Amino acid sequence: MKLGTKICRKCGRELPATLDYFQKRSDEKDGLRNKCRECCNSDFKVSVPEGYKQCHKCKRILPIDDFNKSQDTPDGLQHKCKDCKRQYREDHKEHINKRYKEREKERKEWRLEYKARNNEKIKAHKKQYREDHKEEIKEYNKKYREEHKEYFIQYKREHNHNAEYWQKNKERYRPYQHEWWKSHRELGCIYSRAYRSRAKKLDSTLTLEQWGVIKSYFDGKCAYCGKELPLAQEHFIPISKGGEYTHNNIVCACKSCNSSKNNKDFFEWYPKQPFYSKKRERVILEFLGYDKQGVQQLALMI
Repeated sequence: MKLGTKICRKCGRELPATLDYFQKRSDEKDGLRNKCRECCNSDFKVSVPEGYKQCHKCKRILPIDDFNKSQDTPDGLQHKCKDCKRQYREDHKEHINKRYKEREKERKEWRLEYKARNNEKIKAHKKQYREDHKEEIKEYNKKYREEHKEYFIQYKREHNHNAEYWQKNKERYRPYQHEWWKSHRELGCIYSRAYRSRAKKLDSTLTLEQWGVIKSYFDGKCAYCGKELPLAQEHFIPISKGGEYTHNNIVCACKSCNSSKNNKDFFEWYPKQPFYSKKRERVILEFLGYDKQGVQQLALMI
């Protein structure tokens, strides 16, 4: 036996008499067990330089970059190297894919079940979050659109302004369109009339808030006949004669008065009506900024 070595009592191998190959034992002369670490069901200790780690599978000493991160180990790295992990995935590919699909199915079923149980709660939470972080979401969306400007331009070219796309997906979007028009009737009316005005190259700046102001100014009644009926947006100066879709050219009128006036001149049409009223005429002209000669003061100021 060489100096500085020790023979294992179980396997008979001659190994260096160090703590890397034998465990401590105080009642022995040399302070080491008679059985080597491997025979005691323990791996031999190997001195690993800093920045390296030994793989538990292939026993190679590799740089720490060859190991994936882990939160369950003291050094923050997995016990097996990347090559051993990759080889394991290749050898058990079918089993891993099968288990992955099973877990995905379980997660999907759990999500559907959770949404079904807490649908109203989730909606309320999302709505509250959007209200609490309104400015942050607005700023984020603005920044995102600026960073992905080319993508949105390309998307609009391929979808929004593609007649073939809308023709193919007409049935798909129709229920959503009907639902939106039912719940946003006045806003939809503003959009459609603004589009018609822009097509004729006329100003179209009327907003939903301004339309609300117009209705409140006339107490929710028809500006011409004074009846409390469903109101429509009536162009004081018709579009065919250059009337703009702005707050100083729109009054609220019932459907009967709106269709009766059509594209006629107000000063010729209104005095001939059976419901003509000088008081209502004066209120209308004051609201639109007309003087006694029938000249609109707002137009003169521009």
